[in-house]
Formats: sequence, structure tokens, C-alpha cells
Amino acid sequence: MTELKEPAATGATAKSELPPAFPRDFATVSIDNDRVRMWDYTWLVNHPVPMHVHARDSLEIYVAAGTLRRKTPNGKEETQTVAREDLRFVPMGRVDSEEAIGGSPRAIAIELK
Repeated sequence: MTELKEPAATGATAKSELPPAFPRDFATVSIDNDRVRMWDYTWLVNHPVPMHVHARDSLEIYVAAGTLRRKTPNGKEETQTVAREDLRFVPMGRVDSEEAIGGSPRAIAIELK
């Protein structure tokens, strides 16, 4: 369960020349209403997600385990191993690329509107 503290959607989005994190290939929308859009996405080895901007604050709730590598435009790289039920907050405006380097992690990404 996710509790939204704002009484209404803010409509705030990050501006960027880069494509937004969603929609992306192989992602499907599970819910789309006036407060949230939920995407179901599985990262696949050898299918990197190019550099993008997270246009809205979002939560990633992992439903399948795996290891991801993320890179930022300044060259910083981080590796994260996720387990089922792990949660990650992604702030609006974050820019990165993503790649599965172990397993096929799957998440429900909840974009806050």
C-alpha cells in the first residue's frame, strides 16, 4: 500500500532534452488515474535502457530479484542487487541509464502525478 500525502496531483514534471523513463519498450501500464501511473517492467540482460530522465517522483517496488547497473551522465556508476519486495524512491529529475547484469529484475514503477 502506498499513501499519498498530497491532497491532489501536483502535475509537476522534470524538463529535459532526454526521453522520459516511461513509456519504454516492454513496459505495460497497470493503472493510470488522476494521481498515479503504474508501469510493470522487467529488465533483461543485454537490453540496456538508454539515458533518460525520471520526469516524475516515483517508487519502484521490486517483484523479482536481480542486479542492475545504473550510470549517470557524469560517469558515476552504481550496482544494486534487488530482492522481491525491495523499494526504491526515484526523485523527479534523476537522469541515468539502466542495465540488468544479473537475473531479470522486475518492478512496478509508480509515477506520482
